[in-house]
Amino acid sequence: MNVKLLAESANGGSSVPVNGEDATVRFAKLKAVYEKLRIQARLEKLRELNQSRTIELTYLRHELAEFKAHYKHLVAVDSLLPLNEVNCFYSGKEIEGDVPGPIAT
Repeated sequence: MNVKLLAESANGGSSVPVNGEDATVRFAKLKAVYEKLRIQARLEKLRELNQSRTIELTYLRHELAEFKAHYKHLVAVDSLLPLNEVNCFYSGKEIEGDVPGPIAT
């Protein structure tokens, strides 16, 4: 009897329907459900990655805006400085980290 069942399953499916369906039909349905679940899991993972990347892009846009503001500020400060260092008011006054000169005695 077991040999007969093994031979039937090896020859393409069982001849005994379960719930009115052949084994081939049941397998096709299970395979379709599995594929659907796998696709849903992949979509969920892609949504998570998309959200993470959106947050990262928002952060990078903010950082770029800050760098742009700093750059504009530095350009404005640079335009205020004299072209000739000798004429600079700050030179030699040890202001803002200027190297102190030798002390005359």
